[in-house]
This record gives sequence, C-alpha cells and structure tokens, in this order.
Amino acid sequence: DEGMTGEPLGKAVNTFVGSQQTNQYRFIVDFGGGPLAELAHDAPVKAVVSGLEGAKVLQQRVEWLGALAKWRLSFLVEAPADKNLVLRAFLKSEDRTLTETWTYTLPPNNRINANGG
Repeated sequence: DEGMTGEPLGKAVNTFVGSQQTNQYRFIVDFGGGPLAELAHDAPVKAVVSGLEGAKVLQQRVEWLGALAKWRLSFLVEAPADKNLVLRAFLKSEDRTLTETWTYTLPPNNRINANGG
C-alpha cells in the first residue's frame, strides 16, 4: 500500500448514485489530487471495485474529465436481496495504487428507486 510510504493518495471527491431498475445501482465516483494530478490523460488507469455480501459489479469504466481535472469511475452494480450493499473501490495504474479506498454502504430499503425518486 503506497499510502504507507507517506506519499499522498488521490481522494474521492464526489459520489453520485442512481437506480435504473430494481436492485441495480449506477455509481459515479470522482477522484482527484495526489498522484492523479500528474498523470497523463491517457494513462492506463483502472479501477478495482469490489462488492461484499454477494454484490455483483456488472460493468465499470474510468475516464479523464478534463473540465473538472478529475478521474471518473462509473460502475453498475447489482445489490444482494435484503442485505446492505457494501462497496469498495480505488484507482490504480499498473502496480501503483493511486487513490485511497472509497467505501460505501447502502441499506436495502433505501429511497433510491428506479423512478428517479
């Protein structure tokens, strides 16, 4: 873990969540700062996204947002029925960890629903 060396890591600066259908959620997490600021905009930045308790990550992508000078992680996840949705994610490039680990817990009876409510 590169954070142990005292090197500053990028941080999650925004989190957005919405739902397209029952038990599926779209997350958008913007990361900035630390080593992210020095990366080339076409650097091979990848996300490591994990869901606990049976959550399934269905798709994910990372893109550079020039206007915001941030890297955006967007992913779709299927939540386990009647359990908390517990997620973790961080960005890396090759073997280098670039950001802190973003964590998020969403209870099963939340107010985010597919009708935009």
